[in-house]
Amino acid sequence: MACVKPKPSLWHDRQCLLGQRHNYGVDIFKVCPKEFQFEKLISWKSIRYEVVGFTEESKENKASKMEYNETSPRDFIQYLKLRLKEFVLHNYVAH
Repeated sequence: MACVKPKPSLWHDRQCLLGQRHNYGVDIFKVCPKEFQFEKLISWKSIRYEVVGFTEESKENKASKMEYNETSPRDFIQYLKLRLKEFVLHNYVAH
């Protein structure tokens, strides 16, 4: 999903990782057009984190929670693309 690293650079292009370049990242994730026309709902699950309290240093304590979803394929693919973009940013860009 990430751009190819420009030679001789050790790093990926920042603009590409931030999704500021066309034809890279989730933009190149191909989906069959029929998937967007499919009317039947699909079931899928994801993990989300929710705040369950705070530490003595006022930092959030989070717990993972399995979330069950039933959506159209279109909504699932939109969710997936968002998560893929977050994954690339999380793994390649220092905050």
